[in-house]
Amino acid sequence: MGVLSSSQVSARPLRLTTDATLEQLLDALSGARFVPTSDSPSVGWGSVFDDAFAVGYRPGTQFRVGSSSIVAADDVLPRRLRARFYWMHANSERKRTRPGDDTSDWRTRHVLKAADVLLYEERQGAFTGLVTARDTASFKTVTEALKAAVLSAGDRADLVYDTNEEQIPEDLFLWLVYLLQDREVITDNLYLNAITELSSRDRNLRPAKFGESATLERVELAALIALGKVHFGPAKFILDVADPALSADLQLYPDGGFQAFRSSLYEDEAPSFDGVEQALALFDDIWVRILPELRQAHREADEWDTSGRTTLREEALEQVRALLRLGP
Repeated sequence: MGVLSSSQVSARPLRLTTDATLEQLLDALSGARFVPTSDSPSVGWGSVFDDAFAVGYRPGTQFRVGSSSIVAADDVLPRRLRARFYWMHANSERKRTRPGDDTSDWRTRHVLKAADVLLYEERQGAFTGLVTARDTASFKTVTEALKAAVLSAGDRADLVYDTNEEQIPEDLFLWLVYLLQDREVITDNLYLNAITELSSRDRNLRPAKFGESATLERVELAALIALGKVHFGPAKFILDVADPALSADLQLYPDGGFQAFRSSLYEDEAPSFDGVEQALALFDDIWVRILPELRQAHREADEWDTSGRTTLREEALEQVRALLRLGP
């Protein structure tokens, strides 16, 4: 878990349908702003640009809490809402207490947590979204708070996150391995540069993870593919993108969420382009532009559907024989 300014931050997706407008939702979030010096455990909303130095520590530190915001649509990106949710997490192990602390004070038994919420408007009342909290407990805390805020702005708040069209089929991860075997051009706009890590489970659900370079030259990976019935994902890989001019280093999860690594690089990136500004650009571009194109390319991969799976399995078997110096 983290916020957009964190050195590492990943997101889990959701879909929201409501009768409230984006402006009404913004008003609801702005009216429930977080108070960092509350006298009791509290929750509330702020800005993705808030300084995050107090997050992860005992509450009570004074810091400026900004407002949620709406970003206007442009030629590529839709209207979107950006917000940060704060809450107090009971620290049962009291790891942050010190000798002499008054453990009867609720502040010594809690830590401040936060996660960012990004909503993208598809049409009035329909949104896709990202929450920068992948662990189940934190994600549930944030989505329940978001639902409450939406219901305070309207009469309906349908949140879906277990099943949605942004999910990544297991077959797509195997398709990426197929592309890496001298077929790296995905579309006119996307090029697969590398798979840097690939997780899998074999037919007995035993986990494996292939790092550095997930190619068929790794005999363990080639063997799993040759045997078939292997579940792949998540995966870390690098996509070279023409528009926007970007080398996107990311980890993609089966639920459609992802982590955008700071090693990603825009071609025209300024030296000061880092922190939350870089994360916002990456999250917007990956979510709205890159992943939909990748999913569509997989759905329309006729060669993969007709012969690619068989070809990959045959290539994997050939690699196993060659690497183990076995006969034909």
